[in-house]
Amino acid sequence: MFLGTEKPAGKTVLLLDVENGSVAAGLVRLSAGRQGLTSERPRIFGHTRKVLPVLQSLTATSLARAVTKAAHEVLHRTRTIGARRRRTERLGPLGVASSIEIFLSSPWTAFESGWTHEKGLVAGLSEAVEEYFGDTPVSLHPFGKTLASTTHALFPHEGPLLVSTVTGEITEVLLLQNGIIAGRATAPTGHHMLLRTLGSHGGLTEAEARSALHLRPVHTEEPFSFVAAHFAREFKDAVQELFTPNRVEGLNLVRSVYVVAPEPLGEWFAKALQDESLGSLFPEGGVVRALRAHHVAPFLAAHPRPDLPLMLEALYIDFNHSSVRS
Repeated sequence: MFLGTEKPAGKTVLLLDVENGSVAAGLVRLSAGRQGLTSERPRIFGHTRKVLPVLQSLTATSLARAVTKAAHEVLHRTRTIGARRRRTERLGPLGVASSIEIFLSSPWTAFESGWTHEKGLVAGLSEAVEEYFGDTPVSLHPFGKTLASTTHALFPHEGPLLVSTVTGEITEVLLLQNGIIAGRATAPTGHHMLLRTLGSHGGLTEAEARSALHLRPVHTEEPFSFVAAHFAREFKDAVQELFTPNRVEGLNLVRSVYVVAPEPLGEWFAKALQDESLGSLFPEGGVVRALRAHHVAPFLAAHPRPDLPLMLEALYIDFNHSSVRS
C-alpha cells in the first residue's frame, strides 16, 4: 500500500454501518488535501460485516439487541486490525482512528422535519464505541443522506431519480433532486423476506436459502417469483405514497431508479421492479438499475471483494467532511 519509509499523510476514520439485517465496520484512510472525486483516492481496509440471523419473531427490541451485539463483534475485530497496524512505525498512523462515523439505516433513523435517530439504539452503539475506542469523537449520519450525496456525485447528469435501498427487513425509497432528498417512503419488505419464503415454501434451511440467493436452483423459482411480485407491489405502494398530491411533485420527471442491495441481490430486485412495476409507475418510460460496487470503485482503493455501503460511506466522508482531513 505504501512504499519506502515515509509515513502516510492524512487521517484514518472508522466507519460503522448499522442496518437492520447486518452491521459492518471498516477503516478508511483519507489523504491530506484531497478535493472531490479527483486526486489520491481514499483507501478502505480492515472491513468486516456481520450478517444477522433471520428472526422469525421480529420486534424492535429484539432487532436492536441483535444489532448492538453485532456492533460489538465488528468493532472488536476492527480494533484488532488497527492494533496490528500500530505495531510498526511506518504503518502506525493507519491504525489510529481520528473519528468514528456511524451510518444508520431505517428503522433507526427517520426523516420528518430533519433527521432523527432511535435514541435507545444510539445509546447502545455509543457504549460499544467507547468500550473499544475510548473517547474518540463520534458522528451520526443517516444512510439516506449519504446516498443522496454520493449518487449525485456519481451521476451528476441525472435528473430527478428514485433510489431504493433494500435492507434485511425494510425497503426505503428516496426521491432525489440534485443531491437533495425531496421525499422519502418506506415499505416493510426486505431481502429477509426472500430468505423466509425460501424456508417456508421451498423447505430450505437458512444456510441453504442464503446459498440459493447466489445459485438460484430451479426448484426455488416459485418462491423467488412470489417475492418478486410482492416486492414490486410494496415498492409501487411506497412510491404512490411518496407522490400523493400536495406532498411531492415530480413523478412525471423521474426516468431512473437505482436499487441498493447486497450483491448480487441488487440486480435481482432491480429486475423485479423492471418487470413488475415500471410500466404502471412510469408510462412514459424509464429504467431500473442496480447501484453496484463497480460504480464507486474508480474513486476508491478497496478490497477485491468490496462492501458497497462502506464504499458509499467512505466516499461521502471523503468529499463532504473536510474537517476529518489534515
